[in-house]
Amino acid sequence: MLTRTTALHVLSLVAARLLVTGLAWACGFGAVSDDDFARVTLSQAFAAVPRLDPTGTSWLPFPFWVTGAAMAVLGASLAVAKVVAVSVACASGIVLYAAARFGRVSAGSAWLGALLFTFVPVGVFTGAATVPELPTAALCSAALLLLRRDDAKAAWVAAAFVLPATLSRYEAWPVAACVVAGVVLAGVKDGTRAGLASRAGAIALACLGPIAWVLWNRHAHGDAFHFHARVSAYWFAWGGTTKGWGVLGPVQPLLVDGVLLGVSSAGAVYWGRGARRWRAWSVPLVASVGVVAALALAQITGGAPTHHPERSLLFVWGVGWVVVADLWPERGWNLWRGVWGGAVVA
Repeated sequence: MLTRTTALHVLSLVAARLLVTGLAWACGFGAVSDDDFARVTLSQAFAAVPRLDPTGTSWLPFPFWVTGAAMAVLGASLAVAKVVAVSVACASGIVLYAAARFGRVSAGSAWLGALLFTFVPVGVFTGAATVPELPTAALCSAALLLLRRDDAKAAWVAAAFVLPATLSRYEAWPVAACVVAGVVLAGVKDGTRAGLASRAGAIALACLGPIAWVLWNRHAHGDAFHFHARVSAYWFAWGGTTKGWGVLGPVQPLLVDGVLLGVSSAGAVYWGRGARRWRAWSVPLVASVGVVAALALAQITGGAPTHHPERSLLFVWGVGWVVVADLWPERGWNLWRGVWGGAVVA
């Protein structure tokens, strides 16, 4: 029965992603920016001549490895790139669902959290484009959710999620740092040398992406932080600012999502299942706040790891919706389901 339930949940998540992607395309959405087409072209180049660093720029390599490998097998066309993008978007919901289940969230709550994440507008459009923000956010959310557990197995799985994320987008790097901190904390709480030793490999795996990229930049460009200088310079070149209210401008698309998540969180607090249930989520929630703080600090100081803050914060909704779905009690469930079901349709 559990297998059948899981299969139904997975199929419904895939169907929901295909639905929102189809609606986005039907409404005329074609691309987020010219980056979409640049990424396709660079993936085509990788398919023709594979290289460790497909672009030779500040763009991280993992998305090009994935799309380029598919193009090498299926053909270097825009259609293949779009099929890969949609397939990865569908897999993103499944990854979030699987991480929640592995983090000891009930099947129904894990499914609901992943489903609500599917309808976040920023995720809808990035998932319908040939850019890596959605899968990166899903991987980051999955890694942070697993900090709910303090065993070595969960640490290894979280690190495995972090590795491709840190080789896809820079906003995943603070997530890796928080995962490492959470794993170290769990090892210290274990109270034994063996406990920390069993997690040492997971810590190394979580750090592998950023360390490898820094070393590669030192080798290829003579500057370990060449990528940072390039990204930051571009931010200012196209009009980015670190002063005044202009810093908040790119975050405006998140306001509607924030209201929905905020009201739902308030309901979870009001009808909550007790302090013990909340404490189980303390590490993932504190880690998420830490990541947001790190990204905000980087934005304010001009060291932004990305030019699109609204996309960098997409992981918050992956963590937030799963936590809310888990904490919401049976009492008031039908009312909540009806209200937010209508909101999703609207």
